[in-house]
Amino acid sequence: EGCATMPNIIEIRSLDFDEADTEAKRLTRIIAQEGAAVLVFTAPADIEFVQSCVAERLPAFVINGVVVWEGAHPPRALVREWLSWPRTIADAVERVLQIVDDVPSGPDECEALSEAIALRFGLYTGNVELLESCGFDAETPGVAANVIITKAREEQARRRSAMN
Repeated sequence: EGCATMPNIIEIRSLDFDEADTEAKRLTRIIAQEGAAVLVFTAPADIEFVQSCVAERLPAFVINGVVVWEGAHPPRALVREWLSWPRTIADAVERVLQIVDDVPSGPDECEALSEAIALRFGLYTGNVELLESCGFDAETPGVAANVIITKAREEQARRRSAMN
């Protein structure tokens, strides 16, 4: 089962139209190079937006209502991560099994992997679909990451027993 492109929309909020337009063009070029179908649009950083979020710098890049980057020029590698977030537990489990040889069971190793999953899979920054797939909301990215680790550990054990 393949991982569909995610997110579908990226907003760029700024007080300066020219700055937002420049950032949108840059982001659109990166997205096109990645072969993704994502709508990029600009919107003013009006007083309602500024009061409703924690953005400290503009322009602000917003996915699913969450500010994922503040300031100009998000790194290309980060944009690629946004475009390839896993959307389901199954997708996330496959990614984890590609990243690690052995899914850890110790609390220290799980904590490090949990943090890496939450960061790389967008659990802190707008990957609502994966959070919902895990049965959680945006308030619980660490718990969702631990669910993914548990499922990855179970899948790894299942695959190993099937090989024997």
